[in-house]
Amino acid sequence: MEGVDEPGQSGPRRLSLVPALLVLGFYNVAARVEWGDGQAQLHPVLGWTLALLGSALLLVIPLWIWRRRGDSLALPRLGAGRIIRELLTAIPLMLLVLFAVGLLRMAIAGFTGTEVTPSVVRSVVERAQGPNLVLLIVAACVLAPVGEELFFRKFLYEELKPWCGTAGAVVLQAVFFAAGHHYEGASIFLGYMLIGILFVGIYRWRRTLLAPILVHGLFNGLIIAVVLIAAARPKPFLGVRFDPEAETCTIESVEPGSAAEQAGVLAGDIFISFEGQPVSGYADFTDRIRLRTPGEQVVIEIERNGERVTLNPVLGTLENR
Repeated sequence: MEGVDEPGQSGPRRLSLVPALLVLGFYNVAARVEWGDGQAQLHPVLGWTLALLGSALLLVIPLWIWRRRGDSLALPRLGAGRIIRELLTAIPLMLLVLFAVGLLRMAIAGFTGTEVTPSVVRSVVERAQGPNLVLLIVAACVLAPVGEELFFRKFLYEELKPWCGTAGAVVLQAVFFAAGHHYEGASIFLGYMLIGILFVGIYRWRRTLLAPILVHGLFNGLIIAVVLIAAARPKPFLGVRFDPEAETCTIESVEPGSAAEQAGVLAGDIFISFEGQPVSGYADFTDRIRLRTPGEQVVIEIERNGERVTLNPVLGTLENR
């Protein structure tokens, strides 16, 4: 791994933008594929194939370019002591990255008045079952960290430095890293950018890709574990279906006997706020419901026929709907 960190410079150094951008474009498409249930746009097997192929290209393309350019790719052995030291260092660094992302999320929530939750990541993890879950864990904790750290923190970062300096390379590789993931709005994009900047900082400090690879794998593993633990809990249920075509958070229908019906929610109502905080859309509203517990009373404000109405539904349980 350390040999990849320090390829020689025997060949002419040039920015390989064309293959890099092609790989990034493909990786971005693969990241946006929907996995899972029968409503997915693509068959799960095809979705996983595209995702794994995208990760493989992140690894293969830099090695191919370095080889064609004549860079030295010797891979000296990593001693057990070095691996253990990097692993022990990676644990607090992973917690530091998680803390920094949490602070950014709180700052964005405080500035915009909306919660920031990557619901697509959560939905993918929740829908993965059996072999798909094992494949997801391997892809997220091994394949993605190795491929992404090699491509973004080594290849792209080092290729950009001669053109825009160290600071510019740090920012641009983080921008490309964020663009290569499925993000929902500018806030999630900024979160991925922060992660990309922190990971390149870890790479520069530790002088080996092993460090950010380990931090990346531990970070993804912790996220998956938290989502799986949360998914095992009883899920709160309000009982409304949203109109996906509406620009506002408009209720298309209300399930009979649900908490929403008992509280007086009607089809055509528009959710404006939840617990005093403005609602940016139905995905935002659904994310906030997920953070609550069954039996909890919540405060929602709706707009009905041009008038604002405050309701206090008591959330039911999805399992008992």
